[in-house]
Amino acid sequence: SIRHSKLVQNPKSVLRVSNFVSLQCITCFILSYENSI
Repeated sequence: SIRHSKLVQNPKSVLRVSNFVSLQCITCFILSYENSI
C-alpha cells in the first residue's frame, strides 16, 4: 500500500506502467494470433 500511494503521488509512473502493460498485451495478442494461423 506504500507503493500504491507512491504511484498515486506520481501519475507519470502510473501512465508508464499502464503503457507497458498495454504493450505487453498487444505483443501477447499478436503472438497468439500468429500461432492460431
